[in-house]
Amino acid sequence: MAVDYSIYDFKKSFTVHETALAWAETEHEPENMQKAYQAIYAELERDVKGNYLPSRIKRDIRKNWIDWESATTDYTDWSRAEIWRDDLKRWAEARGQKPKFLFPEMRPNPEAEKIAPPVKNEKPVQAKPKRKNELHALLEKVFLALRSELRRSPDTDEVLIALKHRREEFDEDAIIREIKDKRISWSRTDGEEGTSMGRKALQNRIWELNKKYGKQLLVKKIPA
Repeated sequence: MAVDYSIYDFKKSFTVHETALAWAETEHEPENMQKAYQAIYAELERDVKGNYLPSRIKRDIRKNWIDWESATTDYTDWSRAEIWRDDLKRWAEARGQKPKFLFPEMRPNPEAEKIAPPVKNEKPVQAKPKRKNELHALLEKVFLALRSELRRSPDTDEVLIALKHRREEFDEDAIIREIKDKRISWSRTDGEEGTSMGRKALQNRIWELNKKYGKQLLVKKIPA
């Protein structure tokens, strides 16, 4: 059954439970609970409890009346914690995701498909895509992974060390040929001759990434 996203468009806030259901694209929680729902719910609850994701909820913490020296017990129902739409969107974008219930542009448009012109039996002319800088993409990947692990933005030396000692983990396409004297030599995956990046250029790239992600919440990536 298709999800009716219009019911979410006018909501200014969502509970943790509502968010996990909508993100997993199910309006009815199955008896055994979907893996997607479980993963999203767990991440939301963790960040709400840790104050990494702004929310509002009435805490319910009670003392142990039998043993006054024992720790208090938290009876708070975190599934009812409310999160504002804008905070939730920023939380999702920091993970590189745009769930359909928050981002209308990600939803299919049946009406547009109905009025689409017929496809001609001609080979379409495709614009030549801009060639991406594969080393820049790799540096961004390492930067985000270290930022999540360290709970802060890594510096240039930390990124270099990660590339040296964890190359198999990060450089899946094996584009790096050598890292020597803080200079990275690399080659493209299309077989063309590669190039190199010196420390100054590397510092500038890390500065750009810090500027891009510096104000975002420190989070971990979760399943789509």
